[in-house]
Amino acid sequence: MKTKNELEKIPEEFKADILKAIDILKEAGAEKIYIFGSLINDDYNESSDIDIGFKGDIDNYFKVLGKLIMKLEHDVDLMEFEEDREIVRYILKNKEYIEVA
Repeated sequence: MKTKNELEKIPEEFKADILKAIDILKEAGAEKIYIFGSLINDDYNESSDIDIGFKGDIDNYFKVLGKLIMKLEHDVDLMEFEEDREIVRYILKNKEYIEVA
């Protein structure tokens, strides 16, 4: 796992959206929240989306996704981090994420 200090390298406009997303997901019942993908691999640009993973039972996935889409300035990809999913196992095994909440 990359450290939360890695989050400091992300531009402010992304960080602001990440903080909003944390609030929305916590309010919906997420227990843990992760950022993965291009934002933590220094492979992003101004039009990159924010890849967010979460653990825990959230109320109405699509309602939460809709709220994220409406409230954030950037596009978002929301994924439940279930360890039986191949992509999640890959992300966790290769420590390609930051736990932000």
